[in-house]
Amino acid sequence: MRILSRAILLGIGLAVGLLPAGAWAQTSSGKIVGAVKDSSGGLLPGVTIVAKNLATGTKRDTVTNDRGEFELSGLAPGRYQLDAELSGFRSYSQGPVTVRVNEETRVDPTLSVGALNETVTVEAEGIQVQTTTSVVGKVVDEKQILELPLSGRNFADLGLLTPGVTTRGQGTSAGSSFYVHGQRSDENNFLLDGVSDNSLEGNALQARPNVDAVQEFKIQTSNFSAEFGRNTGSVVNVVTKSGTNAFSGSGW
Repeated sequence: MRILSRAILLGIGLAVGLLPAGAWAQTSSGKIVGAVKDSSGGLLPGVTIVAKNLATGTKRDTVTNDRGEFELSGLAPGRYQLDAELSGFRSYSQGPVTVRVNEETRVDPTLSVGALNETVTVEAEGIQVQTTTSVVGKVVDEKQILELPLSGRNFADLGLLTPGVTTRGQGTSAGSSFYVHGQRSDENNFLLDGVSDNSLEGNALQARPNVDAVQEFKIQTSNFSAEFGRNTGSVVNVVTKSGTNAFSGSGW
């Protein structure tokens, strides 16, 4: 009986281990990270950080830890305004801050001594370099999706903009079959808003949303984290538009 019980427990453990764990952790969001300092370079704990989505008006907030660091995760891709406040210091505001799918945007506010009713506003947005992760990939943003020519209106053709992504032969259309760093076309893992979008036959892109409905997508070609798993070729994470407070539409 003891041997049988152990065998049953082992079987259950193997079954759980074989479940698609990536489905629990896969995400189509981004995050803002950083550290808040005073004008002398000292780190400031207890600073209230608020990120406001400029398209929808939704807000997320947090407080810096004892090392002055903060992290706002689970943010929908888009443009944000970041505010920082601490009693005895001038308020800090920076925007727009662009958040992209599966990327970390770093903002390091500097607070100056003063009253809260005084605000230091930073409007410039520098080129964001990923320094907190070793993932190699490229985000194809909304501007490229809408303005670059697509004969078949298939956003996946823009995957060729990513270094290391090729098609078979001399064709210029990737469709849903492209090759990343020489691996087979069925080694790609397609996600649509964080949910698996792989066909059961051929492991290709299954649902292809209208090109006007796609906000952006990212092809991670190597060093992607274990949360995605599944295949070794690439992770293609597609994010659809979630809507804004302003009325908009398209027609053709």
